Amino acid sequence: IEIGFDATGLDFGEYDAAIVITSNDPANPTVEVPVTLIVSDMADPVIVVDPMELTQAIAPDQIETQEMTVGNEGSGVLSYAIDIEYMESMGPEAVLIDEGFEGATFPPAGWAKFNVGGGTGWQILGAGVTPIPGWQGGTADPAPDGGTQMAFCTWETGGASANDQWVVTPQITVTGDTYLSFWMRYWPEDYDDNVEIKLSTTVQNSASAFTIMVDEFNFTTGSSMEWEYYEYNLAEFVDQGEQVYIAFREVVADNFNDGAAIFLDNVMVEQSLSWLSVDPEEGDVDPMEEDVITVTFNSTGLDIGIYNAELHIFSNDPENDVVLVPVTLDVITGVNELDEPNAVMVYPNPASDFVRVQANHNIREIKLYNSTGQLVVNKRIDEQSFNINTSDIATGIYLLQIETEAGISSRKVMIR
Repeated sequence: IEIGFDATGLDFGEYDAAIVITSNDPANPTVEVPVTLIVSDMADPVIVVDPMELTQAIAPDQIETQEMTVGNEGSGVLSYAIDIEYMESMGPEAVLIDEGFEGATFPPAGWAKFNVGGGTGWQILGAGVTPIPGWQGGTADPAPDGGTQMAFCTWETGGASANDQWVVTPQITVTGDTYLSFWMRYWPEDYDDNVEIKLSTTVQNSASAFTIMVDEFNFTTGSSMEWEYYEYNLAEFVDQGEQVYIAFREVVADNFNDGAAIFLDNVMVEQSLSWLSVDPEEGDVDPMEEDVITVTFNSTGLDIGIYNAELHIFSNDPENDVVLVPVTLDVITGVNELDEPNAVMVYPNPASDFVRVQANHNIREIKLYNSTGQLVVNKRIDEQSFNINTSDIATGIYLLQIETEAGISSRKVMIR
């Protein structure tokens, strides 16, 4: 028996029915066969990404862009989204503040401290000191990975009847993901205490300027009396490019009945140098169309060296739902900046897996000769950049000859 299905006029969805078969079988006169028809868009997208690898040489503190296309060779609409994964955990990091309070003076250079309502305020305390100043017991245990000193305040470093004690970092600029981290300890739990982490976008030494609350701690009976680690992304609290001071404020209204001891150490501010970005980050592509993606390389703050990342392009292509595009940024010095009529950049040099040739005119032909004059690579191309695969080429010194529309250039290349 041939079963026919006809979806003419039906909307997308699931339709249920049953085929009832009657017969003269006395034991089973009726048999019911469930039938389900699913009406769906059977057209699938097919993702095509070009190029499948991106490499850029750039001088320090410069920005360059390249274009990449996400195309659709299928018959359904392609939806895609692009994520960036750095080979390092967050991309390379710039350390803006790394303060363990190990110096002989307090506050450290660039820092500030002040008290609202009097008192001596935050001070240095040596690790292992016992009893804790202002108390009849306790030990100033060092923080994890802490040194021989820490920052410290307590009820008797505050005012006559209340505490409002501030210690403030130097000014930093929030660029990209900017992470504040520190270790803090409260002791003892018999006395309540409060600590606030606040930001000022104006001045360093005025309590009223610290209008942005990052976090606040209300310590009381049952609170941990061990060192605890805290971390915050300051980019979640202020706009990019904003300059801020970071304050640690200990405050109690009654330092006779309240006010414990607060210990602070290993204050760090680190920036994740996100050197790669794409625009747009997501989109929809009709059949036989393509989106042009601008890929931006930003070497601001990066040291000389090679940085690696991957673009993860997720899509609804059922056969290829994730496309990986390796990306290499080579921050270099001492090379031509393509400002001469026939300027050519060749990098990395020495090379192991590939050599990239980049010119400000279309490259017609590339020839690579070994030290005996033997032609090893000969490629005719019509682009302003080209990668030579050197992974299968023997180590040694080679002569690279590049012919562009403006003339011929030669470079020595070391392959290792």
